[in-house]
Amino acid sequence: MKKGDNGSLLIPNRLISLDAMRGFTIAAMIVANFPGSEEFVYFTLRHTKWNGLSFTDLIAPTFLFIVGVSIALAYSRKLDEGSPRGPLYRKIIIRSLKIFGGHVPESNARF
Repeated sequence: MKKGDNGSLLIPNRLISLDAMRGFTIAAMIVANFPGSEEFVYFTLRHTKWNGLSFTDLIAPTFLFIVGVSIALAYSRKLDEGSPRGPLYRKIIIRSLKIFGGHVPESNARF
């Protein structure tokens, strides 16, 4: 955290509703991935067949929406401060490649 001129801590300007939605979505991911015994799982915590939609099927799109809004908010603030676009785009691309590069070996690992 940054300190102000008088030594007090400056609280970052955050969108509390987005943080709350992110927290609820992460909690939903945990519940959907570890619902308990397969025999007693609620229908809404199972992925549906091809022609259906359940709560579990909405978790990943919700998280991707949050990621998009977070990127837009963070980088619009940096652009308003006068940062050039090139390094910002490069940072987005490098971060995306790191996430993708870390996921591919993990998803192909044999446990």
